[in-house]
Amino acid sequence: MIERPPGPARRWLGIPLLIRMRRDYLGFVQGLRRQHGDVTHMHIGAEHAYDVFSPDLIREVLVDNAHSFIRWERATEVFAQAHGQSVLVTEGEVWQRQRRMLQPGFGPRRIADYVPLVVQASDKALQTLATQGDREVEFEHAMTLLAMDVILRTLFSSEAAHDAVAAGEAVRILTHAAMR
Repeated sequence: MIERPPGPARRWLGIPLLIRMRRDYLGFVQGLRRQHGDVTHMHIGAEHAYDVFSPDLIREVLVDNAHSFIRWERATEVFAQAHGQSVLVTEGEVWQRQRRMLQPGFGPRRIADYVPLVVQASDKALQTLATQGDREVEFEHAMTLLAMDVILRTLFSSEAAHDAVAAGEAVRILTHAAMR
């Protein structure tokens, strides 16, 4: 038998876990870490899911031993339908080649050039949040909109920033499709 990290008990094929995740995903994963530690395991349906919370362990998974791990296949399938075989969904040698091609755009000098654009996008996001008053804000959606705004500003121009809402909504729809 495979030794797995600790995690929540599996009942009813993990459906109660899915319900808890859908209700409050961030609260759910915070509870996982609090109850089970820096690495957790869940068995949902036929899937075995692992969550890694420690920064050192995350580096070990994503950098030091990236070749030994695969991403969540269902999300990759859904995003591949929308993005083709982009750096967002590829693995292995194809991903390495794509990453090497993109890498010059992320050198220290280029990143420094992006800072004003990131600040502008962040200011816009904060202004938008300030207009929400005491209403509850869907954090994941707000961060997706910010990420899309930053991506569009840095890759295209500040004029493309108005497309961030449409791009963020597309990402949200794809994410919900993958989760379903």
